[in-house]
Amino acid sequence: MYNVEIARNYAHAKHGQIGKVNLIAVAEIEINGESLPENSVRAILNHGLQILQDAYAGAKDRPAAVKAFSEKLTKLLEGKLGTRNSSDPVESKMWELCEKAFRGKGLKGKELEAAVEAFMAKEENTAKLRPLAEKALSNETDLLAGLSD
Repeated sequence: MYNVEIARNYAHAKHGQIGKVNLIAVAEIEINGESLPENSVRAILNHGLQILQDAYAGAKDRPAAVKAFSEKLTKLLEGKLGTRNSSDPVESKMWELCEKAFRGKGLKGKELEAAVEAFMAKEENTAKLRPLAEKALSNETDLLAGLSD
């Protein structure tokens, strides 16, 4: 178990200082049953902080970059990254599947977010995606039930 502290400043090449964070963790990470050394744990945690930098990468000006950074940090702090604030598991799965599909097309960051938002805003798209999400959830439930037998 390692005590890890990472202070990271975020700056944009054109727009200057955007924000900073101080991560403090007590962590032990295993991969394939092997505990990682402290420098590897630190590298994984530091890489995870990259999501904050990705948030403002395509910003057109400093206010937009700061806003994008702040919004992503807020989602991170509230435990809402990777979710769509929905208590409906089917809707959450729909967003997850949509994001995976657009990632498969090479989209990331703000471009990914915009594509997913645009797709999910159209009722005809969500109508097609809902049965797929229901099937995916059903398959996951069946798989988990099979593991517990």
